[in-house]
Amino acid sequence: MNQTIYLEHEFWALLVCSIILPVGIFVLMTWKRRFSRATLFLIGTLLVFLSGFDAILLQRLSAKAKASANLLDDRIFASEISIALYIIPLILAGIGVNHSKLCAV
Repeated sequence: MNQTIYLEHEFWALLVCSIILPVGIFVLMTWKRRFSRATLFLIGTLLVFLSGFDAILLQRLSAKAKASANLLDDRIFASEISIALYIIPLILAGIGVNHSKLCAV
C-alpha cells in the first residue's frame, strides 16, 4: 500500500469528477446558451451521477486515509475538513436536479 493516498487512483478520479468535469460542463453551458431539453436533462443527470460518485470516492479515501501513515491524509480526509469536501457533491447534485427540473417544465 502507498504511504499516501495522493498517489491512489481514487484521489485522481476524485479530482477529475469533482473539479475538471463539472468546470468543463459549466464552461460549455455558459459558452453555448441554447440547449435542447434532452441535452439539459442529460447534463443534469450527469451532474447528479458525478455527485454520487464523488461521495463514494470520498468515503473510500477517508477509510484509506485512516489506515495510511501520512498525517496530512488524516487531516484532510479523516477530519472535519472532509465535511467541506462533501459540499462539492451536494452542490453538483443540486445544480443537476435544478437543470432536470428546467427540462421537465
